[in-house]
Amino acid sequence: MDKKHFPVVNDISFKWSGQVMEHIDALAYIGKKQGDDNMYVITRDSGNGITHGTLGGMIIKDIITGKDNPWIDIYSPSRISLKAKGIFLKEAGNMTAQYLDWFKESDIKNVKDLQPGQGAIVAEGFKKIAAYCDEENNLHVCTAVCPHLGAILQWNAEEKTFDCPMHGSRFTVDGIVINCPAISDLKK
Repeated sequence: MDKKHFPVVNDISFKWSGQVMEHIDALAYIGKKQGDDNMYVITRDSGNGITHGTLGGMIIKDIITGKDNPWIDIYSPSRISLKAKGIFLKEAGNMTAQYLDWFKESDIKNVKDLQPGQGAIVAEGFKKIAAYCDEENNLHVCTAVCPHLGAILQWNAEEKTFDCPMHGSRFTVDGIVINCPAISDLKK
């Protein structure tokens, strides 16, 4: 932080971060829910909630009242494009490749090599361990296997979290899930 521009700020007490989960075609799903003529959705807004909330209200109003709207098909939850299929297949391949992390070596050889404030993935045979050494030199360990689909987590030094490269689940240094799609904590 620049003291020249913010001279009254002494310490940074808190930081904020946010992740934008981008879907295949970068467009929200707005319209009738598939298989239900009486339910409407506005979802997958990819960090554009205000824009898609406003646009969604306009589109859904037009669907209900039967008014023609050129955006109905573009944002339809049932849309499928050739480009989206190609991107989906590429991402499916990338997701599958994440399982190769089961065979990678450790970030470090031994948890005793961790410095205060540092985390890493450590291999003990075929077991993968998410290890973190806190500022008081206490060690926090849990499995490095994401409970969502079994990918090996990666240490995120900036956020001090263990993140899943497959679908974006995130966990605290104590293994508590803080970002979905995982719905359970890491095993100790």
